[in-house]
Amino acid sequence: MDCKDCPLKTSCCGKLPEKRIAITSYRDEYERTTSRVHSRWGRRMKRLRQATVEPVLGTLINHMGMRRVNTRGLELAHKGMLLAAAAYNLQKLLHFTPKRSQTAVMALPRPEQEVLFYLYF
Repeated sequence: MDCKDCPLKTSCCGKLPEKRIAITSYRDEYERTTSRVHSRWGRRMKRLRQATVEPVLGTLINHMGMRRVNTRGLELAHKGMLLAAAAYNLQKLLHFTPKRSQTAVMALPRPEQEVLFYLYF
């Protein structure tokens, strides 16, 4: 479509001579995925993923040298990932400090002395 005479050409196309719109044959799937991600459940799952999975991957990539897999083949790559996961878990175990268990104290009313006397005899 030629946009020469369009009054919205500068806001739509900028300096380009025309606007190209590409629609894929998978448009329905894209829209369904987008609506699922922006739903209440999708936002909740994103928060959960950000709290559990992504910090682990960030630590493996940035601090433990797993930016690249330096082996050939899926079996050796899988073995390298297992070793990295074991190292990550050991690191977490070494930094783990158990929390003190808190005991609950319950105040009971003091029994009468006469009741105690009868309990012993």
